[in-house]
Amino acid sequence: TMQERVKFIHALTELKAQQPDVSFLSDDLKQTLEQADELVEEHKNNEKRIAFLEDVLQQYYIDRFKFRGINVKHRMDEVAKLISKYSWEALLTLFGAA
Repeated sequence: TMQERVKFIHALTELKAQQPDVSFLSDDLKQTLEQADELVEEHKNNEKRIAFLEDVLQQYYIDRFKFRGINVKHRMDEVAKLISKYSWEALLTLFGAA
């Protein structure tokens, strides 16, 4: 995944600085090194989008139950954890529960 590739960029950059010949790396790692700047920029943009969507889901959760007269702000830590797991089933269960 992109997140895994971004984790390797710093180490690969240091490796290349100390040893310019990186022919021993796998093709995937070479490609990661060649596209480092683009990957980092795209990863930053994705993080912003994900944070925005997480906020939308949290606000929707609050508003959904607010219309029923139920205050669920005390459950926001639980909601944030479930959202960060990216589990569709867990989110459906959460939004179905009161």
